Amino acid sequence: MRRCRVEPWRGVDEKERIALGWRHAEAGVAHSFRRRLHWVTTVLGDGGDHRGRGSAMKRLGKLVSRHRVGGGGAAAPSSIEYLEKQETPTGVEFSKNEFILHVEGTSWTHRVVRHIRTTSWPGRFTLTNQALYFEASGVMSYETAVKIDLSRADADQVKPTSTGPWGAPLFDKAIAYETSELSEPLVIEFPEMTSSTRRDHWLTLIKEVILLHRFILKFDIQNPIQAWEIHARSILGIFRLHAARELLRISSLSPANFLIFLLYEELPKGDYVMTELSNTIKQKTSLRPCSANSILKG
Repeated sequence: MRRCRVEPWRGVDEKERIALGWRHAEAGVAHSFRRRLHWVTTVLGDGGDHRGRGSAMKRLGKLVSRHRVGGGGAAAPSSIEYLEKQETPTGVEFSKNEFILHVEGTSWTHRVVRHIRTTSWPGRFTLTNQALYFEASGVMSYETAVKIDLSRADADQVKPTSTGPWGAPLFDKAIAYETSELSEPLVIEFPEMTSSTRRDHWLTLIKEVILLHRFILKFDIQNPIQAWEIHARSILGIFRLHAARELLRISSLSPANFLIFLLYEELPKGDYVMTELSNTIKQKTSLRPCSANSILKG
């Protein structure tokens, strides 16, 4: 089997490196990878010491990729495995290569509420690399999902907003998404006692998906293999963020250290980096074993 040509890291295998975003260096964005590597290893407790990088990255890499890890002999699912087990929204048939990236509002996750004028409806909220879905909770099951297509959306369409009883803007813990697909904005609240961490996390992930599609449209990437490679890289970035939050058990993470397109938006000359990335992607004409696609498809 063909092997990826990468610099050896002690204890971190090739698939884990790919899952952590090493391959971005091939498009001239080694700086972003070094930045992510330094930040993650520092937060994990090795103080950025080079000797501790292998251990830190191995722990994170296993949570992202299809490996399984756990303490005391107990196995824990990776981010990919966990999200693959989530139910498809009611009345929805996913398109090819559509992946669930985040879900809340289920019996084992945090509460999610949709606000329509003065009424509120709890339900399940799902994000994929193609769309948003909200399913209102019924008596025994969820109602048919409302779908919001993100493939031609703009980042300005989704914004933080406040909600409250009878429409009063009291609690700054919601997002509002304006779209012609609905007669009024989709307003989703993520209730929590103090901060708006959950809302900010959702806002970040939704913007990453929108920026992913904007990249594909801007650089006219029409080849299905090339477009899917871009999707796979962005999806792995979101899985990295999930894994880091789970591993570190803290909420004060900087998403740009994990998410590709948000990082490019923040980096100086990020437009140049995206141009280089598009040129690299357009050189790919076939699936390769050492690619983001190889991690997602197992």
